[in-house]
Amino acid sequence: MDGPVSLLIPAFAFIGGTAAAVLVFLLSYERGRGLLPIQLILTGISIEAGLSAMTLFLSLRLDPDTYAFTARWLAGSVWGRDWIHVWTLLPWIAVLVPCIYMASRTLDSFSFGDDLAKGLGSRVGRSRLLLLAAAVALSCASAAMAGGIGFIGLAAPHIARQLAGPRHRHFLPLTALVGLVILVCADTIGRSLFQPSPVPAGVVAAALGGPYFLYLLFRPKK
Repeated sequence: MDGPVSLLIPAFAFIGGTAAAVLVFLLSYERGRGLLPIQLILTGISIEAGLSAMTLFLSLRLDPDTYAFTARWLAGSVWGRDWIHVWTLLPWIAVLVPCIYMASRTLDSFSFGDDLAKGLGSRVGRSRLLLLAAAVALSCASAAMAGGIGFIGLAAPHIARQLAGPRHRHFLPLTALVGLVILVCADTIGRSLFQPSPVPAGVVAAALGGPYFLYLLFRPKK
């Protein structure tokens, strides 16, 4: 991924991610009930399983060298990334992150439910679609550069919420910082403890994130 090709990869990833997000949205939406979070999650898991199977099928048809690169990318890795990848990702972050942060009050209102959010003056449907589009764009651009390191996106918000509370103005920046720390720690562990065969950061992050979610599942409820 060098030169001009690197600049196009996030855009193509965004197109594919948007198509998947639209499919999840259409299958999750119910007339009269709107977009239900549980149904959205279950539909997303189903779509992800289907796309993963398709990706595996296509990757098995690649030559050995290309397959090795694809397998490392699917596992999630920051090995071999250069400044061209930083500059490619920077415009997406510089534009979308401030937009999401400025919508902190809208995100706070969502936590009270759609009816109360509407009562507080939020345009729930329009705001939710715009924020989902921004989330898809950031996720696709990041995954295009480093692969699917999914457990960071799941674990970091939970940790940040425990530290900073539920207000998005406070916990969104901390979420980014916690995600950065998890990624650096996972990459360092994978490089240093598993020589001479380093383990991708995505594998280490999943190994750390699994026990953490088991802790969240079985911890005593307050």
